[in-house]
Amino acid sequence: FLVPLVGSAWAEQCAQAHLSPDCPAGRALLQTAAHLKTPAPVCSSWKLEIAAENKDWEAHIFEIELYSGDQMISGAGMGTATSDCERSSPDGAFDGDTSTKWVTCSGAKVGKSVTYQLHHPNGVTKIKTVQWGSANNAIPKFDLYCSTDDVTFSYVWTADLGTGAGTNEAISGLAPPPLPATPPPTVAPVCSSWK
Repeated sequence: FLVPLVGSAWAEQCAQAHLSPDCPAGRALLQTAAHLKTPAPVCSSWKLEIAAENKDWEAHIFEIELYSGDQMISGAGMGTATSDCERSSPDGAFDGDTSTKWVTCSGAKVGKSVTYQLHHPNGVTKIKTVQWGSANNAIPKFDLYCSTDDVTFSYVWTADLGTGAGTNEAISGLAPPPLPATPPPTVAPVCSSWK
């Protein structure tokens, strides 16, 4: 419905190109679609609650990366991880080092979670995980909740990671939130004389 606004010549060319982002109509349509997405809420804490498990064995999670759009917002020095289901510290899954890991508790894990408190609040629109190569020791699905007060959490979206084994990513369909602009620095006025 937006293609005619760009012009009939471009519309015909882009239709033949299947609305490639390389043509003006494709770019206009993609930009408009991006503006129609609901933005992710800006929160200081994000809880990844285990929504499904393959086995009741412990899971070995080498990395969990949280993204706002394409910008990674978790990692060493960017926040703090805590969990109610651990054999080893969850910080090992948020340190950018695949030689360390978070080993979850064993037994029924659905409803257990890891919470990542960001140093700078933001919205999570995508997660990537690196887990054990066997689905028996991987988490296939997390429900993501967020909090602005680090106490009360609200459901936002579900990350479906297939079997969870190996490297996977899940994208929410939410847009990155508009973050407040950094105010310009205060500059002293230029005057010919001061009183």
